[in-house]
Amino acid sequence: MLYKDQLLRKEDKIFDPIRKIWIVCTNEEFVRQLVILDLLHRLHYGSGRIAVEKKLQVSDQLMRFDIVVFDQYAQPYILIECKSFEVRLHDSAIYQAARYNLSLKAPFVYITNGLRYQMAKVDFKANSVVMIDDLPQNIN
Repeated sequence: MLYKDQLLRKEDKIFDPIRKIWIVCTNEEFVRQLVILDLLHRLHYGSGRIAVEKKLQVSDQLMRFDIVVFDQYAQPYILIECKSFEVRLHDSAIYQAARYNLSLKAPFVYITNGLRYQMAKVDFKANSVVMIDDLPQNIN
């Protein structure tokens, strides 16, 4: 796993560089932190453009997304749903991200369990979804 050796760990906790706190290191949190390091180091998104585990109103329900990357205009750009590496990426994970994205309207959606992933580009005007191989790098 890329960046595994760069994760800061202490006892049963892992450091989140976005929230700047130590979090209990569950399998899902481990995956989330690997994704964050990928966003920061390979894709070059600044930490100020990344939100982690924030509340989101979806219809009449209060939910919490894993990661959202914002564009240069502070609009949702990439919605990321992380699962434990023990969890297979079933339709339920895809539907969960799609439900969140009804409110966010992020043009990119990424679902991963750290071992497998699915990425899509969403065109809301054309009402289409195209599967992609990688997320866009930050160019701003």
